[in-house]
Amino acid sequence: LDGYGQFIYEITGPQVTGSNGNVAVIPEQNFTGFTGDFLPVLSPNVGGNALTVALNGSSSIQFTQTADPGIGRQEVSATIAITQSGTATYDWSHSSNEFTGSSFDIFLYSVNGDRTNLSLGTSGATESGTETIDLQAGDILAWVMSVDAVAPNISSATISNFSYVVPEQIIGDDDIYGGFENCWGYITGEDKTDPIISCPANDPADFLCSAFDVLYGGDAGNVAQETAFIEGTYIFTGAPSAVDNCDTDLDFTATDSFTE
Repeated sequence: LDGYGQFIYEITGPQVTGSNGNVAVIPEQNFTGFTGDFLPVLSPNVGGNALTVALNGSSSIQFTQTADPGIGRQEVSATIAITQSGTATYDWSHSSNEFTGSSFDIFLYSVNGDRTNLSLGTSGATESGTETIDLQAGDILAWVMSVDAVAPNISSATISNFSYVVPEQIIGDDDIYGGFENCWGYITGEDKTDPIISCPANDPADFLCSAFDVLYGGDAGNVAQETAFIEGTYIFTGAPSAVDNCDTDLDFTATDSFTE
C-alpha cells in the first residue's frame, strides 16, 4: 500500500495465449506405472499370508492366494483415488485351480464401488487381457481378488503396464484456471507503527527583558497574543518538527518557558 486510507484493488486472471489463439492450452499429460498420484493403497493381507496383495516396484501389482484365508469369501484390493480426468489402460492376468466358471475365485475391477468381473477363474489356465477405462477426477479405481474357502485354494493375478493419459485441455478466456472471474473491492490501510519522538537538546537562549515585548507582542499575559507571536521565537529557541508516513500537513503545539 502507498500510505494509509481506502484503496480500490482488482484481481485478474492471467491471459495465456496458446496454440489455439487467446486461450490457455494445457498439453496432454502421460503417466506410467504405480507411482506419485497413482500409487495404490493396498488392503491388509488376509489369513496371515494366505491371501496377499503387494506392489512389484512401480511396474505391477501382484495378488496371490496360497492357502485357505478363512471362512467364507475373502478379498484383497489395490485402490487409486483419481485426481484428474483421463483414461487408464492396463494389462491383467488371472490364474486359478478352481474348476472353470465356478466363480469361487474372481478377479475384478471397480469404479466407485461398481464392480466389473475380469475373470471367473479357469481350471489350471491363465486368462489375460487389456482394459481401457475413462475416469473422472474424484473417481475411485480398485482391483480386487475375491476368493472362497474352497479347495484347492491356489490362485494369482497381476496388474501391469499401467498408464494414464490426461488429454489436452483448451480453456477459454472466461474459464482460465477453473473458471476464475476477475474481481475488485476496497482495502483500508492503517498506519500501525508506533510514533518515534526525538527531542533536541535543551538549549536555553538568553533574551533581554526589552526583547520579550517584541517577540511576543507584549507581556500582558494574553494567551492569544502568545500563540500569535510564538513563531517569532523559532529563530532563537528552535522550531518543532515532525515527519509522518501518512500525513504531510501536521499541526504543532509549542510552549516556551521563561525565567527571570
